[in-house]
Amino acid sequence: GKDLTQVYRYYGIYYHLQSKFDSAISYYERSADLALELDETVLYANALSNVGLSYAALGELGRAQDYLLRALDYFKEADMRLEQSNTLSNIGIVLQKSGDLAAAKKTYKQANSIHPETHHGALSNLATVYENENHLDSALVIYEQLLSTFSNSNNLRSLFSVHNNMAIVYDKMGQAEEVNKAASR
Repeated sequence: GKDLTQVYRYYGIYYHLQSKFDSAISYYERSADLALELDETVLYANALSNVGLSYAALGELGRAQDYLLRALDYFKEADMRLEQSNTLSNIGIVLQKSGDLAAAKKTYKQANSIHPETHHGALSNLATVYENENHLDSALVIYEQLLSTFSNSNNLRSLFSVHNNMAIVYDKMGQAEEVNKAASR
């Protein structure tokens, strides 16, 4: 029953991590079918989200977005705010990859507003949209916000990433002294 649903999902994750996306989709769909049969809506929504991520990895962005939107509906129905935020952030990535920066920006902001305590990925992704639009000052504002969040934590990987991204933005702005400061923090 429920355990088999999880087993299928884990096989999907295994194949996804090996970039065998067609196999991953097959196992995620088995997981989704079984979850639906068992009326396990959260497991079903997770499986739909995973299918969407595998389609995104294949470059099938329309299909990816369809699955992610379906998952989002279930997460909303279950009032699972963190999962809603994560799914919106993934939809934002799909929109960004498809070149719709305005929609991606709106989606990242929505993801962050739903669960701002933990969803720093949406903010970081939003900053990259600003960079792509050459709104470098706006990107820096977000990176400064992330920097203040991570400087009080033990999340050194995220802290390094923010410093690195800030250095890149300062470099694009031609501010060599700020590049050095950001890179040496």
